[in-house]
Amino acid sequence: MRTRFAVVLPVFIALCMWLTVAHAEGDGNTLVTLTGESSAVKVGESFTVEIKAKDVSDLYGIEFQLAYDRAKFEMKGFSMSEDYEFFGGGNEWFGQSGINYYPLIRKDIRDTEHKPSVTLASFEFVSKQAGTGEIRLVSAAAVSSEQGFNEFGYKDMKEIPLTVEGSITLSITKPTNGSAVNPGPFGKVLDKPFLTQWQTQPYSVDSAQQLIKLLSDRQVVIADSAATELPSVIDNLADWLLSISAEQWKDAAKLPELVRERLETVRELRQEAQRHRLAIAPHNDLLIDAVVLGETVKFSEPFIKLMDDYNIGIRFKLTDFSEESADKLGLYALDEKTGRWRYMANAKKDSTNNMFRLETVAYRQYAILRYDMPYRDIGHVNKQTRQAIERLSRLQLMEGKSESRFAPDDVMTRAQFAKMVTLVFGLQREPYSNSFADVHIGQWHAEYVAAAHKAGIIQGYNGRFAPDEAVSREQMAVMMMRAYAISGMVPEFEEKSFKDEDRIADWARSAVHQAKALGLIDDAESVLFRPSAKLTRSEAAVIFANMLDILDQAAEKGGDAA
Repeated sequence: MRTRFAVVLPVFIALCMWLTVAHAEGDGNTLVTLTGESSAVKVGESFTVEIKAKDVSDLYGIEFQLAYDRAKFEMKGFSMSEDYEFFGGGNEWFGQSGINYYPLIRKDIRDTEHKPSVTLASFEFVSKQAGTGEIRLVSAAAVSSEQGFNEFGYKDMKEIPLTVEGSITLSITKPTNGSAVNPGPFGKVLDKPFLTQWQTQPYSVDSAQQLIKLLSDRQVVIADSAATELPSVIDNLADWLLSISAEQWKDAAKLPELVRERLETVRELRQEAQRHRLAIAPHNDLLIDAVVLGETVKFSEPFIKLMDDYNIGIRFKLTDFSEESADKLGLYALDEKTGRWRYMANAKKDSTNNMFRLETVAYRQYAILRYDMPYRDIGHVNKQTRQAIERLSRLQLMEGKSESRFAPDDVMTRAQFAKMVTLVFGLQREPYSNSFADVHIGQWHAEYVAAAHKAGIIQGYNGRFAPDEAVSREQMAVMMMRAYAISGMVPEFEEKSFKDEDRIADWARSAVHQAKALGLIDDAESVLFRPSAKLTRSEAAVIFANMLDILDQAAEKGGDAA
């Protein structure tokens, strides 16, 4: 509509840029004013303001801009003179800074008769909040039907000089006892007594719809006494709507309809809260409650189709587990082809709220399981190393040499390292294309090597990757820092860090220092680095566990590392 208005009436382009219209003086000026019926109102009361033009001769087109304090007032209605219509058949449109624009054009181009006064538009407002509020006619610009030449020398409609007077300041007071509108479910004031009464009823979809209907009523205003408490009330109600009990979840036939009804109700609540400018928390998780260890949860296809805007949170009862036992919990999905439970790496554990959050949901069966370590050869390692081995095994990032043997003192091969770095950093496995002479299509590590190679983490040498050779500690540092650099974060470091500094290869020195500064290398190793020593499987477990912590911390701070 703005474009069409500018095309047909080019003079409006210049006039619309004239945001602060000069108060022209002298005979012949048309006076455009904003007038109101009152200077004081009570919260919940309606009032009208009008825009009038005085001493009007051939006012063919006019555009005016209106601003008002949206925290104090809500516009309920707008009407215009029967002699005018919106230009192009449209209606009001909204610009920046909360200014409304109204382009009007006279219906009869031949009606050039002089008029002492014309009411161009009327606005009905309702007061929302006690205090002082302003309604202001920001600017106005007008043209007649007479042809003339504009400032650029082109034929155009003739500009009408205007004098603009338009600012109304109203004092808004709270209703006195006995004068307040009935604060019932469909009254005009939502105040603290009504909110207290509404909260006495149990949460339900019906009670939520009652609140939505009240908030959606254009005549309703929120009293100061309720404005501070209402956001938390809506938050708690939304949390309840998005919580599914174990009993409800097991009723598979009714579940999709139940979820649909609740999701739609939450969306309506959020929409009305935003319309009233209430600051409510985001609600992006549908929570499945009271899931116990080993109990499976299967998502049906109708259910999944409802989850476009939501993640899944599967809650467990921490009281069922000791703190150490709870650390071993994980969310697993059943691989129906193999019959094995696969750890869901994309399920984020929220220990504060005792839940796992799934960012994506597929039509499959899930369960919260506790991974108990079967390894019999890790009794001699320290507590930190044992916890790292247990953690990486639970996450299915490392595997033992057998069900009961982890082999913590064996060396980590370059092929094993390529697999771990691919999994820990969430790289997409890539089809292998014979990038190295000693890695062949079909080998278990080929796609991991391809992924790490594509990401620039591994490079090989002389066309070979040497998958069965041991990883040295300085090679580990280089490859880990290359992987970490994918996130765009490079830590600062000191030039001298270890007593065996002179034994670190030049090509690895900065990476070793960065790894130490990042906290990747354990403090116990801060005296000697042993750059050429072969990396053991237990050392690799600690280093990758440290990296998981670093990535989690970066994610919590809003970084992209995870």
